Amino acid sequence: MRKISAYYKNYPDVFAAFAMTAAASSLSWHRKVLVNRLFCLIVLFLFLSSIANAKAPLFPEQKKIRKMDSPQPDSTNHSLTLSLNEAILVAVRDNPNVQQSQLSYVSQKFNLWVQQWQFYPHYAFQASATGGETNSFNIQPSVSLLTPVGTQVSLASANTETNHYSPNLSFKVMQPLMRGFGKAIVESALNNAKDTEVISRLTVEGTLRSTITAVINAYLDVVTAERTIAIDEAAVKRAEKSVEQTKLFIKAGHKAGNELVTVQADVSSSKSQLENDKNNLVQARYALLTAIGMD
Repeated sequence: MRKISAYYKNYPDVFAAFAMTAAASSLSWHRKVLVNRLFCLIVLFLFLSSIANAKAPLFPEQKKIRKMDSPQPDSTNHSLTLSLNEAILVAVRDNPNVQQSQLSYVSQKFNLWVQQWQFYPHYAFQASATGGETNSFNIQPSVSLLTPVGTQVSLASANTETNHYSPNLSFKVMQPLMRGFGKAIVESALNNAKDTEVISRLTVEGTLRSTITAVINAYLDVVTAERTIAIDEAAVKRAEKSVEQTKLFIKAGHKAGNELVTVQADVSSSKSQLENDKNNLVQARYALLTAIGMD
């Protein structure tokens, strides 16, 4: 009972409604009518407030994971210079694995909110009217609450008016004693949702780490391939210059004619290595695009 009373202190609006109902039992019939109508107005106000709060966005961070519209590519081919910082930012924004993990985290966070919502006060308001020879009106506000120990508390009011006004209040308290009793059993789904939300958040962090690491490694491979091509081009120029010098030495009689074959072979080998490194550069660039998520 101490747990239940402490839990009710967190919901002053429901506790006030319960106290108002208890006080109404000792009043006269006219005062009961006044209290009952006042209770209807309170429940209606709380019901409308809950609807207004539900319309607010639960997760503003959903806007962060929306994919930005990429600019349309130009019809002319042009090279794009991309720094390491820009590559990481684009990967974090557009990588499918990152987006999937973020969407999963948002889904798990919503499931956690749903499980927490089970222990919030629930308001309901129903109204009906019929016409004919006798007009009748019926208004039924109600409020219910589930405590962490499994206690279900509900307060409902039936306000019917045909030839005369007949209010009715009902207060119910249900406590399971065997099945569904205990805080550990009642909050099992809530605790599972909390654990799943933590796991999903850690998954997002792990996906971001692996994606950023892959982008950095792929970017460094591209830079290495570009530097290797620059070295190979310089080697080709040195080999071609060596061929020209060898021809001059042969013409001057300082070297034999068969030495020209050796230096020409060096030129062919340097060009072959240059073509291989250009192919490696293309593959490294495709690997970078794959790591970013733009394949």
